[in-house]
Amino acid sequence: STRRAAASTSHAVTQRRRRPSRKSGPKTTRAPQPDPVPISEEITIDALAAGGDGVGRLADGRVVFARLCAPGDRIRIEALDTGASFVKADSSQVLVPSDDRVEPRCKVFGRCGGCSWQHIEYSVQTAAKRKILNDAIERIGKFSEYVDVEFIPSPEPYGYRGRTRVMVSNAGVGFRKWHGHEIEPIDECPVLAPALNRGLAEFAASHQALESAHADEQEWALSIDSSARVPLSPIPIRRCRRPHTLKSLVPAHRVNNEC
Repeated sequence: STRRAAASTSHAVTQRRRRPSRKSGPKTTRAPQPDPVPISEEITIDALAAGGDGVGRLADGRVVFARLCAPGDRIRIEALDTGASFVKADSSQVLVPSDDRVEPRCKVFGRCGGCSWQHIEYSVQTAAKRKILNDAIERIGKFSEYVDVEFIPSPEPYGYRGRTRVMVSNAGVGFRKWHGHEIEPIDECPVLAPALNRGLAEFAASHQALESAHADEQEWALSIDSSARVPLSPIPIRRCRRPHTLKSLVPAHRVNNEC
């Protein structure tokens, strides 16, 4: 009787482990998706999004995200309507510029992936960041008792950064391009502190950078020490065997003011 009970228990476990056959039942196929419809429409940019895009609305009420725009811009967008609840503009033409537009200081602004709002007056930038933070806490985070955060603008919108990371390859020394893996060569960056800009120029012209450009793509960290001097030996952060990859082949180093 004990053997029969054990056999029946084993059979029951086997039955429970069986899975239904994938071949059972009729096969379902997805309906073909309609081809995207081109959109060309004039809109007004009302706000700025967290990713840096300008935000407007189509005539049907859907939200549009357009790059390198400023609040108050009247633009014409070119996009593909995929049926989603929002539209990402492939390109845009500024028809009537906003009064909040300014001339960017960076000569590679728009191509470099580092900055998004240099074309917008600084006080408008800080107001947008404050609104984005409040929206994230109240609407997304659902904190109804949230107390408004006090924003303290920087005395200078440029020349404040004391550390940076740059890429080095056969293309030169620079930053990643916007939405790409290629490198945008630079010899200065207006966001960096003057001492760091001088160190960046020296590093780009050094034999060290030129030699590493012939090897694998690398990322280097530069920072200002406590005496406002750039370290003589920048820190190698990572090395890539193949272009467009970020596989770390050397240990990551802490970037601080004492390197």
